[in-house]
Amino acid sequence: AATGLLHRRGYRKAVGDAPLRETLAAACVQSTPLLRRLAMAEHSEEELLLWDPFCGTGTLLLEAMGIALGTLPGISAAHSYPFLDFPTNSQEEYEELLRELTPEPAPGLGKFRLLGSDVSETQLEHAQKNLRRFGRRLAQRPPWPTPEAAHQQQSEGEVAGLPIPIDLQLGSPAKIAQTLAGRPTMIITNVPYGIMSGSSNRGGKRSRQREEAPSKEGAAEAYAQLGRILRQQKADWRGVFCLAADPDDLRQHTALEWTSELRFLNGTRWVELLQWTGQTKPLDTRSSSTPRPSRRRG
Repeated sequence: AATGLLHRRGYRKAVGDAPLRETLAAACVQSTPLLRRLAMAEHSEEELLLWDPFCGTGTLLLEAMGIALGTLPGISAAHSYPFLDFPTNSQEEYEELLRELTPEPAPGLGKFRLLGSDVSETQLEHAQKNLRRFGRRLAQRPPWPTPEAAHQQQSEGEVAGLPIPIDLQLGSPAKIAQTLAGRPTMIITNVPYGIMSGSSNRGGKRSRQREEAPSKEGAAEAYAQLGRILRQQKADWRGVFCLAADPDDLRQHTALEWTSELRFLNGTRWVELLQWTGQTKPLDTRSSSTPRPSRRRG
């Protein structure tokens, strides 16, 4: 056990509506073939872009970066473990163990790029703050491999000082997708839930976040837009994973076929991590009220 909550990495001070815990975000990333895709990219001429089209405050992107870098999130001054006070604990041996734990970045790290986009300027400002905190924590660790694109000119939304290029863009998924033509792209995102996502009616910051959160109808339109983007195949999709509170709604409005990879409780809501199979949803043209035609012999 530890003093304080273990999911608190120390970088996320700015949170949005219906936040996803860092540990749960990491579980979602680990449930995807991200590391396998990076290993494949190492032996090819291709990059791998990880895009979160509903990035919010950037939790999924930061956890993906941490996993690719091989960081050790539990090694932090923010965590005071009770066993440190045990009479049998040796502080010298513990510190020696920590020195031996060195990060092991994933292969293909130089080909890795991160892209986050959102329609909320406020959410992107929060993401920028979290990214800067994440960068300061990384600065205390061993030096990381230099990305191949490190000496290229940064784009307007790119956050400096991080070992993996990460770009934050304001705009709808449809707008951002126009810039991804032909690029090998994986999507991992926490899709909008609608305004029902556990916000309180009390005033202050939470109330303002509730006002910015999409309505149920707005969430449905976001799903439909995502479905259109994926069917258009502008990018070279290398895997699409969506965390959804209402999987049936996502399936219906995207008109795509999804499989469930993971299910867990996020706050007060059950959510599922869905993977797009690459297929459109089969159309059920038969109404439940329409009787099946009888089979006749002869």
